[in-house]
Amino acid sequence: DSMWTILRDLLRHNRGFFAGTCLLGFVLAIAALSFVSPYSPLDSYVVVPDLAPGWPHVLGTTSRGQDVFWLLTFAIRNTLAFGLLVALISRLLSLAIGLVSGYAGGWGDRVLMSINDTFIVIPLFLAAFTVGGLLYGYLRLKYNSTWPASLAHSAHNYFWLLFGSLTAATSPVAAEYL
Repeated sequence: DSMWTILRDLLRHNRGFFAGTCLLGFVLAIAALSFVSPYSPLDSYVVVPDLAPGWPHVLGTTSRGQDVFWLLTFAIRNTLAFGLLVALISRLLSLAIGLVSGYAGGWGDRVLMSINDTFIVIPLFLAAFTVGGLLYGYLRLKYNSTWPASLAHSAHNYFWLLFGSLTAATSPVAAEYL
């Protein structure tokens, strides 16, 4: 099977892949429109300020006389470019760190991989804090007391304590670091 046959089959039979491809195409098309914009994103008062959405300014205009649709196309293009640059730099850094870590071995490998593991976990901590804060606020407002939120927090902590001790007891990898 060629790559094109596989791509065709994925588009035909996988709805998620099809939806993702359509979304990616839409975002790339909007970003490509920034290259044919009639206005520069740096120019002010090129259109009538504070217009509501309508034709020809489909998203309206700003108080500085800028068309919001065309500003959006520039913003999406810049965001995509920045995301690609960050992805490229992160891949190059991770390749270099992995090569040094593998070559050095021993304590150098453990230090570099511990730093790597720390950066992998940071987004999970932010998500956990966000969900915890939302749950605490919801329980606090619903019951007008901190007790339900405190009990939920205690149950959560007990679960993770139990889970951590079970993992450490059954995992040969975790046992190495104990």
